[in-house]
Amino acid sequence: MMRTFFLLFLLSFLIQSAFAQVELRLESLPASTPANSSFYAAGSFNNWNPASPQHKFTWVDGFWTLVLPGSTGTVEFKITRGSWATVEGSSSGGFVPNRSFTYLPNLKLKLQIAGWEDQKSGGNSTALARIKKLDMFIPQLGLTRKIWIYTPSDYDSNSKSYPVLYLHDAQNVFDNATAFAGEWGVDEALDLREKSGKSTAIVVAIEHGNAERLNEYSPYVNSRYGGGKGNLYVDFLANTLKPYIDSAYRTQKDLASTGIGGSSMGGLISMYAALKYPSVFGKALIFSPAFWFSDSLFTFAAASSPNQGLKVAFLCDDTESDEMVPDMLRMKNLLLGKGIDSANCSYTVKTDGAHSEWFWKREFPAAFEFLFPETSTTYLPKSAKISSDFQFYPNPLTGSELTWKASQTPDSILLIAQDGREILSFSGKEIKAGTPLKISSVAAGGYMLLVFYGDKRFQFPLIISPR
Repeated sequence: MMRTFFLLFLLSFLIQSAFAQVELRLESLPASTPANSSFYAAGSFNNWNPASPQHKFTWVDGFWTLVLPGSTGTVEFKITRGSWATVEGSSSGGFVPNRSFTYLPNLKLKLQIAGWEDQKSGGNSTALARIKKLDMFIPQLGLTRKIWIYTPSDYDSNSKSYPVLYLHDAQNVFDNATAFAGEWGVDEALDLREKSGKSTAIVVAIEHGNAERLNEYSPYVNSRYGGGKGNLYVDFLANTLKPYIDSAYRTQKDLASTGIGGSSMGGLISMYAALKYPSVFGKALIFSPAFWFSDSLFTFAAASSPNQGLKVAFLCDDTESDEMVPDMLRMKNLLLGKGIDSANCSYTVKTDGAHSEWFWKREFPAAFEFLFPETSTTYLPKSAKISSDFQFYPNPLTGSELTWKASQTPDSILLIAQDGREILSFSGKEIKAGTPLKISSVAAGGYMLLVFYGDKRFQFPLIISPR
């Protein structure tokens, strides 16, 4: 009896020791650290949430300290000030690799922070100079985000139209200076593709909202990590951003020429977007998708009616998590069960990758080749006009005057809300060449500008930013 009791006691002690707490302590911070900063640990133990309340450091005995619950195995992590824009970096603010530790009884880690990425020295940008950036108001979410737009190198020297690929996490797509852990190098990859004589595309990347990233990249709520705004974010992509891009650039607007993609949570929201808007997104790039975030996505997929021509490129590494491969296979099989041709479903599981930007950068060219192999650029005759020669600016509108020009004065111009309501009307003497349209007291949001020439009507999306 005593022997059994002793063995049980020993077993209990060993289990408790194996799962003993781990203490993280910040022993030194850069002198440039802003006053009143808060500090967080983001890692594989919390899905890399840069502002998890459960992983916030507290001031204890003269040091910023965080105690992690016990567990087993090896984890990776970094320290942030609440967002990936303010993640720890080198002394010059450059990228540093993830930290790691293996759970041991009563482990204490003394950490020194060399610098912060939002304080990095200038001159580190790797994005091509021709990439344009604009601040766009998102009426569905009531906020403004930066949009990055890559155009092929020959865009300004011809009249071709191009397919479009929409990507999330713009900070990681083109520029090492803004990336969390290295960039995808999409601009260089597509330029190289173009030089080899292959067709390419316009790429539109939307910056994530740092602490709001998890909320906006899932339409479903996870009790631990948040979520729930993904439906509004996807509505913005389909109903506001795409119409703007199609009006401002020479795009191939059809379903087969429009793709969406991302990694991790970006993979989840891309899959959701392709399912919610089957008449908008005909291609999906799904890298290391965080399908574990909510089982509701599978329920939604099972009830959906995807476009039968949908083309999907699935990719992950088999060591990313226990759920990654089974969940990705489950989604693939759901799509095949919906009638998607297996030839249109690329399913790749690597054994030499990781849940990391370098892995997705390496695999992007092959995924793009699969999704857009047949994307011939379409030439427009030089005499052709996409709609009319009516032009207006600025768009987005930040003031109260909209400047316009056209070879022929329109008969009337209407400003229409997204629900079809007429907001403003201009006609007769109100429309005079060189005279701006007075647009004041109109709420920020997405609108349509209808321009009439006799019985012909032309339609242009207009974004009104908060004033």
